Amino acid sequence: MVSLFSQIRNQSFKHMLIGTFIVFISSCISTYQLPSPTVSRYFNEGSINQAITIHEQNNLNYIPDSHDQVLYGLDMGMLNHYAGNYRLSNDFLTQAERAIEQNFTRSLSRYLSSFILDDRSLDYCGEDYEDIYLNIFKALNYYNLNQPESAMVEIRRVNEKLILLKDKYNQVERRLNRSQEAKKIKKRMTLPSIQFHNSALSRYLSALFYRYEKDYDSVRIDIEHLYDAFHNQSVVYNYTMPKEIFMQYQCLQSPFPDTCFQSSGNATVRIIAFVGQSPQKKARTYWIISRKNHLVIARNKNGSQQLDLIPWKGIQSGYTFKFSVPYLKRRPHSVHQIECIIDNQRFKLSKLEDISNVAIDTFNRKKRSFI
Repeated sequence: MVSLFSQIRNQSFKHMLIGTFIVFISSCISTYQLPSPTVSRYFNEGSINQAITIHEQNNLNYIPDSHDQVLYGLDMGMLNHYAGNYRLSNDFLTQAERAIEQNFTRSLSRYLSSFILDDRSLDYCGEDYEDIYLNIFKALNYYNLNQPESAMVEIRRVNEKLILLKDKYNQVERRLNRSQEAKKIKKRMTLPSIQFHNSALSRYLSALFYRYEKDYDSVRIDIEHLYDAFHNQSVVYNYTMPKEIFMQYQCLQSPFPDTCFQSSGNATVRIIAFVGQSPQKKARTYWIISRKNHLVIARNKNGSQQLDLIPWKGIQSGYTFKFSVPYLKRRPHSVHQIECIIDNQRFKLSKLEDISNVAIDTFNRKKRSFI
């Protein structure tokens, strides 16, 4: 998902949200039917209500349970967001958020076997980016319901989750290294540190809400964090910062930052657009081949393209196992630029956040601890 940002002055104030983004998950197969190609086609055509109707028909016999609650809540939450059913969207997204937390807590002791041997062996607990960005959409839903205070609660929740992300995987690491499997293979599991800790999109929305409340010191803090997000997370923000944000940051660093908030007598139109689809989860196949007193992990069944050699006293040669490791593949889209025309004036939107970058980076850092 790509978020784009632009700011236009001398117009009546209006917040507009347009988009073509939906969360599609393909890693978990069960009684819940994922959005079909027909649902996707209607969605991409902008026929959101038809997409919802068909998706509900495809799941008439589905009873939400712990195994699929995250998938169901995310899909229905996003569909209803774009249909303008903001209250219903938040109900579904809240269900998904609760299920993510519950499933992750229950799954810690089996996390390693699920990730390597069968990603479907546990109740799906969501990817990190899903858990983070569902609060963004809950905030936008609350904004559209004219509940700015509730919107700010959701934005703060995003920032809290980003802070806790590192602690989350420190907990996983400790549990893995205390497991019997880790002791048996005598290999310490080390999870790479999560680098994504600051969302430009979250900080931008937070600054807008604080500005609405005339809390200008908090606006300054959020703009500084937004600036730092681009400069300290270059893997995620590998494109130019929007000019408007850079100019605002420079103004706030001047000797007279109060001038940045002086009213020009005109209102402001702020346009946010979401385009594209989330990355698609796929799988790569690997092999475990037993040799006397050790295991070989390789890309091929004959042991070629060896990736690791694990001592295992007492194991005999001749055993072969196949397993798959998931990865995220970016999905292309045809939108390369968005322009707005207001009173015969053209305005180009600038990219603020590439959520596909966030999704792939956070997922790969988690995955590299096992490969």
